[in-house]
Amino acid sequence: MPKPKRVSPALDEADEADDAGNMAAVAPELTPALLKEMLTTTIREEIASLRSEFLAEIRASTAALQATISSQGSKIKHIETSLNSVDERLGTLERKCQSLERDNEELKSKADDLENRSRQNNLRILGIPENVEASRPSHFMVSFFMELFGDELSQTPEIERAHRSLAPKPRSGVPPRPMIVRFLRFQMREEILRLSREHGELHYKESKILIFPDFSAELKKRRDQFKSVKADLHGADVKFRMLYPCRPLISFNGESRSFATPNAASKFLTTVIKPKQSSEMPAVDTDS
Repeated sequence: MPKPKRVSPALDEADEADDAGNMAAVAPELTPALLKEMLTTTIREEIASLRSEFLAEIRASTAALQATISSQGSKIKHIETSLNSVDERLGTLERKCQSLERDNEELKSKADDLENRSRQNNLRILGIPENVEASRPSHFMVSFFMELFGDELSQTPEIERAHRSLAPKPRSGVPPRPMIVRFLRFQMREEILRLSREHGELHYKESKILIFPDFSAELKKRRDQFKSVKADLHGADVKFRMLYPCRPLISFNGESRSFATPNAASKFLTTVIKPKQSSEMPAVDTDS
């Protein structure tokens, strides 16, 4: 077996020196300019890499956002379509509701008018003491009117029926319930109403008696709105009467005018009647 050759240490050192010389010959000299160029290249590569990653993330986010916006746009369009449909249906319902309200008001007005026309032969009498009619209110009311007006009546009243209002019987000291009287003939009802106005204040057995037409609650409420105006007309000594259903007819200086609202009647009183009354008043002699 041949023995391995021993390498001399001097030969090893010589080989290493040759390798170093060869590397020095291959590698360029590391100057500041070269170092700057190398750093610039490295930084540019890193920036390009970061830019690519950033753009990729932005594109992914933008795509997701666009998908979300597209989805929301579809939903909004669907909602708009639904809202338009709802608006149309609401508009139809509102028109129907307004029509029904008008019809309801018209029906209420007609029903109230029918109720009041069914009462056109009635009178409502206030102040008659409780229990004086006993069990025969119709017969009592005939004698009641004869006692109040006597020979002023053109004939004995013919009463179809009479009864107290349907309220509970009052306790002692409380005003008596009104008496509702229905006449057989409208002319007699009008005659008694006229006589009561001409007499002014009426009494029966020391009780003050008031006689009114028998109106429905709704019409009475409407006519009560003219109470203040009627009081002012009485105070100004102006003749008037209430037309059916609810219009005061005011007579002044030979002319008559009717009014649909309390404000219109009050304005006529304050702007027309009172100034003319003031101008017609005789002047006061201050020298005497």
